[in-house]
Amino acid sequence: MLVSFLVGGCLAIVFIVLFSAVGIADCYVKNEDNLANGLPAIVAGKCGKPADLGRALGSAAFTWMNLVMMTSSMSTLDSTFTSVAKLAGLEFAGYLKLPGDTRGARRGPMDADNPSVTPLHIAIGRLAILALAVVGTLNLLSNTEALSATTVSGTMVMVRTPTLTPTLTPTLTNPDPDPDPKPQP
Repeated sequence: MLVSFLVGGCLAIVFIVLFSAVGIADCYVKNEDNLANGLPAIVAGKCGKPADLGRALGSAAFTWMNLVMMTSSMSTLDSTFTSVAKLAGLEFAGYLKLPGDTRGARRGPMDADNPSVTPLHIAIGRLAILALAVVGTLNLLSNTEALSATTVSGTMVMVRTPTLTPTLTPTLTNPDPDPDPKPQP
């Protein structure tokens, strides 16, 4: 598990740096075009869109960049949807007395492997996923500046990996340490 964490963190850093390089390359290409045509240089914030660079490099590069962007967004969506389904279906709905729930009077959040989880709990989680997808899409359609948040969240991966690795190393290498070791005779 430690190796997976380290490799995943390093790969995330590499891809985030490469993604940043795409934005820088787009600004460079646009500034070179402007300067070659006698136009002023582009100020910061007016360039750096990966789609523009992909189009400038041709359809194969544009397709490749779209695949990379879709893959990275799918991993984020997967964890977000999983969290929302668990929150709505198991934790919030765990307080409800739903048909098939065999817990008696005790209510509260449930684990996924709890035998009292019913198909209705699962349906509530799926509806929460659908609601989040619709609301999130409507938000992005109305405010395209929200997409810049992906840069901030991606950059945080580079910060988390080096800071969490020393903290988690003993836990990942020995997940069940004996809190009270007995001396050897």
